[in-house]
Amino acid sequence: MDELLDNVTITKWNSSTSKSTTLLSMTGSSCNSTKATPNLSGDILGDWREEVILHDESTLYLYTTTIPTEHRIYTLMHDPIYRLGMSWQNTAYNQPPHLGFWLGSGDLPTPDIALTGEDPVPMLIKSGTSIQTVLLGDSIQTVSYTFKNCTSASASGLPSGITAVVSGSSLVISGTPTVAGTFDFTVTTSGGDGDAASMSGTITVVDLASVTTAPASILSLVNAAYPDEGSGAYEEKNAGWIDSGYYNFTNSSDSYGIWKLNSKTATSASMTIRYANGGTAARHMNLVWNGSSIGGVPFATTAAWTTYDSVTVSVILAKGLNTLKLSSMSSDGGPNVDQFEFNVAGVTLWSPDDSTLTDDQDSGKTFIPNIAVSLRPFVGISGDGITYRVNKINSALFVFDLKGKLAFKMILKASEGVVECPAWKTLKPGSYVLAVRSGNAIVAKCFANKLR
Repeated sequence: MDELLDNVTITKWNSSTSKSTTLLSMTGSSCNSTKATPNLSGDILGDWREEVILHDESTLYLYTTTIPTEHRIYTLMHDPIYRLGMSWQNTAYNQPPHLGFWLGSGDLPTPDIALTGEDPVPMLIKSGTSIQTVLLGDSIQTVSYTFKNCTSASASGLPSGITAVVSGSSLVISGTPTVAGTFDFTVTTSGGDGDAASMSGTITVVDLASVTTAPASILSLVNAAYPDEGSGAYEEKNAGWIDSGYYNFTNSSDSYGIWKLNSKTATSASMTIRYANGGTAARHMNLVWNGSSIGGVPFATTAAWTTYDSVTVSVILAKGLNTLKLSSMSSDGGPNVDQFEFNVAGVTLWSPDDSTLTDDQDSGKTFIPNIAVSLRPFVGISGDGITYRVNKINSALFVFDLKGKLAFKMILKASEGVVECPAWKTLKPGSYVLAVRSGNAIVAKCFANKLR
């Protein structure tokens, strides 16, 4: 936590000066004598950021952020775990409350809200995930909607093979889709007073991807350990990987990874994905290449996490930027992905240096925008060293364990490179967070699991 609330002052820690900088001195008084807690510190507006409420003899003061957000949710106060945390944290030594769900999942729970003194309006409460990707012929994960203050509920937009059955006060959606495609569905209540309640979801059904034989020669090797974004972590635990570790998807049906690749030429190619799957069953993943689904790629079990195999699919490389996304299709997540191999020369991970060369994948035209492009910072593990790129020299690298304890700190003397790091080699096995601070901001961060 970089920003601290103490009494009526919000400060921010400045690692370069090892001092706190005052961000805001608020009007109003705190409560609880020397504990100096606010009237309230928590989210009451529903923009997922937290507000501070103070008082004086006749006025309540509400302080909130002025930074816009694209995310609108029910207030965090609607979560009973968060609300319980507020009850004990705001009354003694104030500490941040915790939520009863993961805020970054994108599939947030709907609170059970009942209005007193008014006629109750229709409500829907969802259980299960309403955003799913499944292989054609496989069953979806059952999702149910409990309806209240109304007589029934129904669903529209479901793919063939999927049914919505009312059982008591619930609508249960289940089945096996018989047609591929993306289906946006809506659940709507009927009966009751007031406007009907509705909730939406998406079921994506994909065919099995067409797998080809491995090419006779490999001309480009791309390390898959560092996706541009995703739900997973870098690991070195299971031996057999090439280059520097592999990417381990989170064991969740919404885990994914996105890689940006640069190609020197526009051409058709064979892409071989090297992976390990020590689970007991195949882990299919939906492969989306440049915005279009190729289908569910079958990552068969390899019997052990230290045993690697590969699967090959055909792709069309655009000159310049290409985007590869792998999305989980089950609660097991995906395999450990080690590298992408191409039978075409000149395929590399996209870097900020490539940003001046942008491909229009619709027209096939390549253009150089007349703008100044800043390098995108990153940090990661390469063997026993640290690989990084920053915009300013003498940026600071911090390594924390998952309890937030600082393991070590070092200064990055150059703007990019790979530095040998004896401190990393001496750390105990475990999970760590690497963060690079430039000025007063964290500009790059990654998770790394050290097992040896």
